[in-house]
Amino acid sequence: MRLVTGPHFFYTICMWKRKKLHEVSLDTDIRYRGILSEREFRILGWICLAIVQVTVLMKVGIKMNPALESRFDIPSQILSYFASMALPLLLIANFSAILNSPGEYAGQLVRTLIMLVLFGGLFLLVFYHYGVGLVAIFTQSRQEALKTIKDALTDDGGRKFISFNIFVDFFLCSLFTFFLFYRPEHTFKKWALILFRLAAVLPVAYELLMLYLKYLAYSSRIVIPIWAYPFLPVKPPMTFVLFILLALFVKTREFRFCRHGRSYEEYLLFLRTNRNSLHFSIFAAITSLIAGLADLAIFITYTFAEMFTKGVDTTQLDSFNPMVIRLGFGNAVGLIFLAPLLMLYSYNKKTSNRTVMNLIPVAGVVLIVLIYLQGTYQLLNQIPAFIASSMAKI
Repeated sequence: MRLVTGPHFFYTICMWKRKKLHEVSLDTDIRYRGILSEREFRILGWICLAIVQVTVLMKVGIKMNPALESRFDIPSQILSYFASMALPLLLIANFSAILNSPGEYAGQLVRTLIMLVLFGGLFLLVFYHYGVGLVAIFTQSRQEALKTIKDALTDDGGRKFISFNIFVDFFLCSLFTFFLFYRPEHTFKKWALILFRLAAVLPVAYELLMLYLKYLAYSSRIVIPIWAYPFLPVKPPMTFVLFILLALFVKTREFRFCRHGRSYEEYLLFLRTNRNSLHFSIFAAITSLIAGLADLAIFITYTFAEMFTKGVDTTQLDSFNPMVIRLGFGNAVGLIFLAPLLMLYSYNKKTSNRTVMNLIPVAGVVLIVLIYLQGTYQLLNQIPAFIASSMAKI
């Protein structure tokens, strides 16, 4: 494969849109390749994911002992900015796996489902068995212990909820790509294949349903039970929108490439080129920037609209918690800062040591477990203060 260098490289970058996709030759390629790969994005993503758990434990600690608010408030806000980058980084890294291993859609779906169940089951075990059991020692009542812990995690007597299982988001994204990209071994009839592709709306519908249920919970119209917490999506809605747009971009390019006689095998070769990697990075960077700005615009617009409707003035801003931010809007502003990183990203850049790639999630899980072990130890020290404050309210 011949590489395009020098002035021809910059000409190619500026003029690539003028050549139809199916006319692109596989015999020539551009030299440019981003310096960041799936490995770097996964490492950064897991570090940010660990930071997410730290912020969750800080919030629980503040609810158990309000005296900790002055100590944790500023660090929690700073860490929240880094935590918001966890999902975008890991989702982009997953795109590398999707584009580099077209036959692994089913395997990736199964792996994310297993992690979803394990992580959710671990939460329920810790909550109902260890958490309620330990607090019951102080309250002398399992029902009172259940209410005490639930109030520590939620507001308004349990009318709210917590969403923490990031593997729900990974599973929904994996399910969407599975229905969109998977090529069955046995030939489907055309109508059956269309129905299979249309099933990609199922994870989108689930995302919208969960968003509506969160709205009802925050409006105090329903109470989401504790057993449902592990099945609630975590990511801001605009992050999911970004993933959907990137997936549709890839699928559309496949259709455009193959509809004029080019084979699917040729398209797989095209996915390995620097040219397509650059095209993907440019689209991802622009879309990420637009999604971040749109998220910010939605947050500002609906916040001011709610302030006007409820008659909130500037002196009440500290205690004002708009519905739009509780639903996740305004939390995807980090996508704006992700855009420059995407221009340095190459989804098909090969890593020399696959063992390191395989150990990244293992190291990430170990780090999270250590954070929760230490965090649980620190929270246990706050139980007497929480029990005392709870009794004082009775």
